[in-house]
Amino acid sequence: MLFVAVMLATFFIMEGITWLTHKYVMHGFLWVLHEDHHQPTGHVLEKNDAFFLIFAIPSMGCIFYGTIMGGPLWVAAIGAGIAMYGFAYFLFHEVIIHQRIKWFTRSNNRYIKAIRWAHKMHHKHLHKEDGESFGMLFVAKKYWDKVRRDEMLKIMDKYDYIIAGAGCAGLSLLHYIHQDSSLHQKKILVIDRNLKKSNDRTWCFWEEHSADFEKLVTKSWNTISIHKDQQNTILSTAPFTYKMIEGFRFYESIISTAKLNHNIVWKEATIVSMKDNVVHWEGGAASAKYIFSSLLQYNPVFENNDSIQVLNKYSAEMPAKPFLWQHFKGVTIEFDNPVFDTATARLMDFNVDQQNATAFMYVLPISETKALFEYTVFSKEVLSSDVYDQQIAAYLQANYTNQVYNLLHQEFGAIPMTQNRFSEHLGHSIIPIGTNGEAVKASTGYAFKFIQLQTKQIV
Repeated sequence: MLFVAVMLATFFIMEGITWLTHKYVMHGFLWVLHEDHHQPTGHVLEKNDAFFLIFAIPSMGCIFYGTIMGGPLWVAAIGAGIAMYGFAYFLFHEVIIHQRIKWFTRSNNRYIKAIRWAHKMHHKHLHKEDGESFGMLFVAKKYWDKVRRDEMLKIMDKYDYIIAGAGCAGLSLLHYIHQDSSLHQKKILVIDRNLKKSNDRTWCFWEEHSADFEKLVTKSWNTISIHKDQQNTILSTAPFTYKMIEGFRFYESIISTAKLNHNIVWKEATIVSMKDNVVHWEGGAASAKYIFSSLLQYNPVFENNDSIQVLNKYSAEMPAKPFLWQHFKGVTIEFDNPVFDTATARLMDFNVDQQNATAFMYVLPISETKALFEYTVFSKEVLSSDVYDQQIAAYLQANYTNQVYNLLHQEFGAIPMTQNRFSEHLGHSIIPIGTNGEAVKASTGYAFKFIQLQTKQIV
């Protein structure tokens, strides 16, 4: 038993000795012998083969001393352990990896694939400097992960494109892909944590002429007003028109049309990672030639103080470039009586609490009785949720005294106004879009038209 225990212990210890010898001797002062193994000369024998003799000498010596010379048997066990490791080294290094004898040429064993990949990474370095993976039988985790990833790629669903995030940017891109007849046969996966879209936001933008989404426009204005104290300025916007699209109309229009194309697959799931050409979600994964991601590290639609804290922490950790949130709560209200001039959008009414920053009320009349009211603030921190309610209530009380109204809809949002980047480089196959792809104009927070321009250019 002692002989077997010492032999096995020596076998495993030899992996560490091999690592040290390989890194500091073969890639050190004996590189002259090891060099032709990294830069093959085409000869049957290599100078590197001398290391078999170098390792064989202590093995043979220990076996000879512990048996024929009558020394302790455990010394012979050490020699046997070295010899056993040498045989394993020969089998894996010379036969399985370098194929100097043509055995195991097509093995699908995961361990063999991992050890081959680890050795391939070692041999990509032609010189003695900057090497990696100096061991032989022990395979580091990153090489196992590579093999598992390759195996998963073989069995997972494959697409031409994956659109990660079915918001404004993701659906805009899908819209323009679907408009291009040459792309109708492309297999596309659209993945989002919630495909049951609601009227969670409103987009407004300036436009000189009718464009792609004209039929979805809820209301448009050619006159705006700006208010501060007793100053009330009314301005014509010609030749531009200010237009408003409600989220649910945008979502429904694109999704309903896209679902007629059976090459577009929809997946409701939370994405956990994206790397190389693969998207992983809870319970699955898929690969694509290109992945278009609008996913942010934060939720721009805040509804409670926990999500507000996340936003404020995120902005506090931003680099040195200037950063402001354009944050707001909007409510769509319908009055019993007509109270609005539908021709004029109240773009900014500064007669509100400024919150030691810049704040205004934004009023978009949809009809004579219905309008969107948004309390908007430009500042480094998002306010607690009750502040928005208080300011909207105070504004309604001050400007629409004794009027009866119903609350129809509410929305929250935080738009970054900055030139900071929101996406780390994940490779050429992962393309950021939308806010993630810097499609928000830093000076104003407007994004809708820039998203359209960006996604059109991609297609």
